Amino acid sequence: MKTLKRHLWLGALALGIVFIAVGAMFMITGMDAKNMITNELVAQNISLGKDAVEFGGTPGDLVNDAETAEVEAKIIALHTDGKYGVYSSLERDDPHRDDIIKALALRNSLNMAVWATESPTWPSAPARLSF
Repeated sequence: MKTLKRHLWLGALALGIVFIAVGAMFMITGMDAKNMITNELVAQNISLGKDAVEFGGTPGDLVNDAETAEVEAKIIALHTDGKYGVYSSLERDDPHRDDIIKALALRNSLNMAVWATESPTWPSAPARLSF
């Protein structure tokens, strides 16, 4: 028992080293994912339209970071919601349901790119969840 108490700090030290290693692995993986998403945004060669001005963007800018991806997601929402209305308000046999689903998929992928590529600002993150 005396030996166990004397060497217990080694277990705590080993556990601390494991936590540091896992944290470093998560940071490296997160940075790799951020770079991969940014590269994919650049590869898609998407440029902002003339409606970008309404959301603080510049028409013609390439979507290559979190800010421009967020502006593009808002433009897609403006166009689809303004043209067809929201998905839940459509009739079951409306032919535009597929268009809205495609627009929702695009918006969600751009919003995920925003969340993955921006620097974490934890206090302001819940504010982005408001609809």
